[in-house]
Amino acid sequence: MKAILITLAIIFYSITVISQDLIVTENNDSIKCNINQEGFEQIAFTYAVNKVVRDSVLPKSKIKNFELGYYHNRPNYTNTHKNDSVRFTAHIYGGKSWQTSEVSEHTPDMFKSYVEELKKGTHIGGDIGIFFSENAGIGIHASRFQTSNSMDDVELSIDDVGTFYGTMSDDITILYAGPQFYYKNTYERVMIVMSAGLGFTSYKDVAKIDTFKVTTTGKNIGFNLSLGLDIQLLKNLYLGVELGFLRGTISSVEIESNEYIDSYSFDEDEERIGLNRVDLSAGLRIIL
Repeated sequence: MKAILITLAIIFYSITVISQDLIVTENNDSIKCNINQEGFEQIAFTYAVNKVVRDSVLPKSKIKNFELGYYHNRPNYTNTHKNDSVRFTAHIYGGKSWQTSEVSEHTPDMFKSYVEELKKGTHIGGDIGIFFSENAGIGIHASRFQTSNSMDDVELSIDDVGTFYGTMSDDITILYAGPQFYYKNTYERVMIVMSAGLGFTSYKDVAKIDTFKVTTTGKNIGFNLSLGLDIQLLKNLYLGVELGFLRGTISSVEIESNEYIDSYSFDEDEERIGLNRVDLSAGLRIIL
């Protein structure tokens, strides 16, 4: 009899201990439980059914609100927590880039490999924003693409300016900035993030040969799209890889040199400066 009473007391105590918190589901069902851990995506808890203690997990998207210490007076846990999914996010990344536009047919044969090499470069980028629901968010995105190349022993004749000899070089910078939309799915410690946006893009090429220097600039609207795979390192820190795409063209440019200042609009599509590129990146993401 004593053993039975002790067993019943232990069962009663266990059920009492694990029934001090409350979870209300999206269907307004109440669950008496003990909340063990609150994650960003889900809540882990222990509850009793027919005197059997069980562990379970519910995604926050299925929880309307929860309260710690609802059935037990614990001074440190008396506030009701609504399932507010708004979270701040910051992302920084960098990697290799490849421009996909073809070399213009107007490019002299001796310079085609030179121009082809200029289509390979590096990029850095980042964004900040908020997830206003479990899966969707908005933010601001920016990136910078950089490439350069040089060629020795070049002879170049420029109409109305002259003929130059020596090393020719180009230093190209492409900037992008604009609003961004995010969509994510989480599977345990792995998060898949898709993002897209429409923003402002600018182009700048500083070209030199001998004593002659010319700077070509242009701007337009661009579009970016990316798909990332992040692995959780810490509670709020993720390490990931990302495949990105940028689309855009420059249809008119401003040209400034030590001899003249001019502007030019490209009449034919094939003459326009193509900004389309593929980015392969690695980076860190913080979600708070």
